[in-house]
Amino acid sequence: MKKRSEESRKRLKKLWILLLLTCILAVLSTYAWFSTQRAVELTGLNVNVDVAESMQISLDGENWTQSIAITDMKQLLGTASGDVYQANPDEHTNYVPTELVPVSTIGTVKTGILQMVYGTIRDNKILENIQHCSEENLDTAHNSEHPYLVFDLYLRNTSGTTPGTLDTIQLDAGSSVWASTAGVGLPESARVAFVAYNTNSQNVGLTADGTAIRAIQGTDGDPIAIWEPNFNNHTQYVVDNDPANRIPKLNTVYNTLAINDSVSASSTINDVTITSANDQLVEVFTNKIAETNRGVGAGSDRQAKETAAASNLKLTDGSTDFGIYPNTITKVRVYIWLEGQDPDCIDLASTGEMLNADIKLVKPVAADGPDGP
Repeated sequence: MKKRSEESRKRLKKLWILLLLTCILAVLSTYAWFSTQRAVELTGLNVNVDVAESMQISLDGENWTQSIAITDMKQLLGTASGDVYQANPDEHTNYVPTELVPVSTIGTVKTGILQMVYGTIRDNKILENIQHCSEENLDTAHNSEHPYLVFDLYLRNTSGTTPGTLDTIQLDAGSSVWASTAGVGLPESARVAFVAYNTNSQNVGLTADGTAIRAIQGTDGDPIAIWEPNFNNHTQYVVDNDPANRIPKLNTVYNTLAINDSVSASSTINDVTITSANDQLVEVFTNKIAETNRGVGAGSDRQAKETAAASNLKLTDGSTDFGIYPNTITKVRVYIWLEGQDPDCIDLASTGEMLNADIKLVKPVAADGPDGP
């Protein structure tokens, strides 16, 4: 009898351990925003930007090239003024974080600035302490504490198409976002956005000086295109532990419901995994461009993907092509962030990884050459 009682206690203990492990796994498999409780540290952030013929790029509006390799992010910081790093004190700040904190956006642009929000999780489902974290209210924060990467890129478009008509910009084959190690959940939840300051760029000629170029400011009407690399790739952990069964297999396409930037700081969102849009969650159009294997490193079948062919970038309305004016210099604000509402943005996103981005921008090639007949 005593032996039987001892065996019962052992079985009960094992059941408690199993229950505890089940609860832990339930917490770890929480989706969307739970990562805000942890720092997603980066050992590095490499960004390569290339443009094709009839375009040139610059980080300062003075030195022009067709390829920029930002392997040392100090290239974007310029001079230091106190705790705020600015490329130019009277112009936009380039924010270069040491860690990425998941944020969310529906693609709203105000005065040329992409609006972002973030918050903290309570009871795994309720998002609270919502804050609007766009640049205008973070200018006093230390640059490295900014939750996402953002920098200015200047495009000199030397094409000769019809004045006043936008030249379409494409994302070229080979564009990619990947991590140094497979299965960490960073590239799968990454987003890249381009905001073109077209309204105030129309009269900036190809020979304008750097001061005039950097002084270009954005408006509420500037176009934005959001690229979602790895849109149909997910970590195995997401597939195996998705409590809502949203991601039944590795190549499932999932449309992200982002947090509306009109949500006030006092609001709470009762279920961040809700599957229908409402006044708090809005489905935002992202460019999901056909991909192919990049073919490098372990896990290249899922994480090391790249665009398969040149494709037009659509604006957030899903129909209009992203473009810049011909024979002008356009200031483009580039954003790279982790979308907190992406199902791959989970608490187990690995820390200490190198995040890489190859951004290749081209214009459609006409039948008779780059600029047509």
